[in-house]
Amino acid sequence: MRSIVVTGGIATGKSSFCAALVRLCAARVEVFDCDQCVHALLTTETIIARVVTVFGESVLDQRGQIDRPKLRSIVFSDASLKSLLEGILHPEVRRFCRSARDEALASAEVTLFIADVPLFFENGFPVEHDKTVVVATTRMTQLKRLLNRSPLNREAAENIIDAQLPINRKVELADIVMWNGGEPSSLERQIKYLLKWMELPSN
Repeated sequence: MRSIVVTGGIATGKSSFCAALVRLCAARVEVFDCDQCVHALLTTETIIARVVTVFGESVLDQRGQIDRPKLRSIVFSDASLKSLLEGILHPEVRRFCRSARDEALASAEVTLFIADVPLFFENGFPVEHDKTVVVATTRMTQLKRLLNRSPLNREAAENIIDAQLPINRKVELADIVMWNGGEPSSLERQIKYLLKWMELPSN
């Protein structure tokens, strides 16, 4: 089984890349999405209680659930608070990712395991992998996509982008770079070249 880590910046198109790779690869691919894992964790009673202990009940909505936009606004305006939240969430995400990879490795059907890890270079992530793939685009494209898909104002969106390692630095650290600044067909062509390079069958 091959294993790759997919990373990049917010709104560079990591999820789009992973979805296209799964669709274009003729072999079985399993994807572990760290963002989806975080979203799921923030709905669990244990994690909600720990978040409230650190940030107070003001981060809860009327249903007693985490108000994610409010929590995001808090942590991206203060690096120390962001670190506190990561201290709650990241160990759990890493545990689930390792478990998912172990399950994929134990399956004779899975040919490729993908760990979608947005903060791979920022925080490190102890998952075994063969290559790191960075999905990259320009900062302006990131900002435009982020503003189009969320209720964030420009300042909040820029704070989120600035909290991550610059894309050009991630490109320098990557084994493979997928440029996602154009049409979807351009990204698909790159993925087909990647599959050929990894000697995996494509549809």
